[in-house]
Amino acid sequence: MSILRGATRNRATPRLCGLQILALLVSTTASFGSPPKNTPSWVHNLSSPEPGPFKPASHPPLSAFDFGWAFLHAGTGTAKISVSSGNQIQMEATAHTEGAVRSLFRIDAHFHCLASARSLRPVEARQTEAYADESLETVLHFDPDGVVRRRSSVPVPKKGTGKPKRFAFTPLFEPFTAYLWLRSQPNRPGDTHQLVIYAGADPFLLRASVQPREHVLVGSALTPAIRINLEFSALDRSLQTAPYRKCKSASLWISDSAARRLLRAEADIFIGKIWLQLQPPPVKGPP
Repeated sequence: MSILRGATRNRATPRLCGLQILALLVSTTASFGSPPKNTPSWVHNLSSPEPGPFKPASHPPLSAFDFGWAFLHAGTGTAKISVSSGNQIQMEATAHTEGAVRSLFRIDAHFHCLASARSLRPVEARQTEAYADESLETVLHFDPDGVVRRRSSVPVPKKGTGKPKRFAFTPLFEPFTAYLWLRSQPNRPGDTHQLVIYAGADPFLLRASVQPREHVLVGSALTPAIRINLEFSALDRSLQTAPYRKCKSASLWISDSAARRLLRAEADIFIGKIWLQLQPPPVKGPP
């Protein structure tokens, strides 16, 4: 969603990105502290963090996506996912606006995430966003007890960039690893999942519900797909939930195959519907 963030000119807006985001732990970090004594009821309904049977598999060297805002083509992006010999999975992605939309909202973004290929839990994430008048960087460092977030901007705001912020909760995901975890599940129609994710600068409760199978057009081919509807609730310091009004609803379509590739994503946010669509692979010419 950060691809259209510049439309609001509100640099404090939390961002939920389908694709995203190293800091060292220091004793001076600000913290949400220990979980409250009265544990909210939703905590007992969280899904097990254990991955499902669909493990991270070999991906094409590079996947390309189109982005849109309502009926407008807004930009393009790429994502590269690789599994290292050290049992880590890495994602590098880029996105930028182009054409008429770029003349209104200029943004060039880069996302990096490193995670455990076994547990699908995040290790570190970095998100950079370059606007026409400002550049932002958000860095996340995860540990067994939560996450430390650091943020910097150029030019530096008068009030400064603020202290590192700690959110103490486990199990915890970020958007890319939440996607990896969701795609790993059997995802039978009617299945529901609940995860806590740290997206951009804030924690959210993610509720996912698997819908009946559909087909998604990728190029000229209708591809069998798993549709997963997503709902987000904001979390405060005491882990109480509140409606996240900037995102009314969202959906993912994942290929109904062993590859479990992301085919399409949509979100109805405060400025309208934004979407992401997988580009078909290029047609090879004659040898």
